[in-house]
Amino acid sequence: KSYLIDKGSYIIRVGNSSRNTIITTVVDIEDTIVIKKCKNLFNKTDFDDYSINVRRNDNLDNVKHFTYKSNKDTEVVNYDRDIVIEEEIKKLSNSDLIKLNLGLFNEKGGIASVVGSSGETTPGAAGETRNLSILDSAVMADGPQGLRLARDYFILNGKKYSRSSLIPESMKEYFPKIVLLIMWFFEKKPKRNTEILHQYTTAIPIGTAVAQSFNRDFAYMCGDIVGTEMEIFDIDLWLAPALNIHRNILCGRNFEYYSEDPYVSGIIASGVTDGVQSHKGKGVTIKHFAANNQEVNRYANNSIVSERVLREIYFKGFEMCINSSNPFAVMTSYNMINGIHTNEDINVNDKLLRYEFNHKGIIMTDWVIRYVQSEGNYSCAKPVNVLKAHSDLFMPGSKYDYDDLLDSLAKGFITRDDLEINASRLYRFIKGIK
Repeated sequence: KSYLIDKGSYIIRVGNSSRNTIITTVVDIEDTIVIKKCKNLFNKTDFDDYSINVRRNDNLDNVKHFTYKSNKDTEVVNYDRDIVIEEEIKKLSNSDLIKLNLGLFNEKGGIASVVGSSGETTPGAAGETRNLSILDSAVMADGPQGLRLARDYFILNGKKYSRSSLIPESMKEYFPKIVLLIMWFFEKKPKRNTEILHQYTTAIPIGTAVAQSFNRDFAYMCGDIVGTEMEIFDIDLWLAPALNIHRNILCGRNFEYYSEDPYVSGIIASGVTDGVQSHKGKGVTIKHFAANNQEVNRYANNSIVSERVLREIYFKGFEMCINSSNPFAVMTSYNMINGIHTNEDINVNDKLLRYEFNHKGIIMTDWVIRYVQSEGNYSCAKPVNVLKAHSDLFMPGSKYDYDDLLDSLAKGFITRDDLEINASRLYRFIKGIK
């Protein structure tokens, strides 16, 4: 339950590759140092981590030894914290409270209730939060290589509409053809002689290429470009950067993720975050937390990982970015970790992200859509479970999700307190950026 520096001698090597190094220093640790005390938060696996004991006969003659003694007290994580519910939130009706826990959706229902890539404020935005009398909406845009917006749009009855499909190209493979056909029927289409307007954004290098620069200043510049265009196009949250570990070349998202090394990922993500958030009121959403190791069936796959490996590898880049740069938001992943969906796990949302990593922003789901959900042991996350686990925002939201939550509230499966806690965090977040 602790982070340790084990007693022993540590050999420091320096070189231009792992096969071409020289020994420069030996650091001696006389007694085991406890860095931080926390809790075990994740289910145990049915296997032990692989370990190997390799000993080399290094020549340590004439190598300097340094003895390291920590001058810092052991950090003890406090998991018992006060939760503040805003007075304005307490006044909301059940209906408005539930809407604030969901992304903006079409209240007429049906397939058209999914916002997808048709945000009402900026054509092509991935989604928005609910606009209530007490609170403005926050607009979100996707795009690992800069803002992904609709290139072409038109104005009808004072509202902006994307000329492209409501469903992003990247998601169409998940939808049955009949659903796509019905979606096309619901889409607003320009009338003859309607003026088609345009908006263009900058394509920055893919995540892997940015990381291969090993240049934090360059990462900052990329973020600065995105932040500038967020101001131009009225975007509040960029749904990036993504920094999952490159565990397998078949993941399918590896162009979007930075590295197989958590330290590189953390440093580069921090640079991009600082670049974006140097623009007042504009923020990033680091994702996909965590252990998204494959693209196939990523709505319903189960990553079985030991707690030590999760903390030392899969979480480390996120922790670095949060501690260094205070990203506005974290997006959870679709997959399960050791049998529990990340977005349904209060240990992920509260105990780890908020209390251990001290994340001060909001937590949202990835885009969980009813039409691509599977059932059984590997079914997709459910809104009632997600919001009970204190994920602040279930995205993109739909009439189906709203009805399900209204019914769950009436039956006592979720409480107003749960919804008010989430809504209060979202309320404070949006008030702070607007």
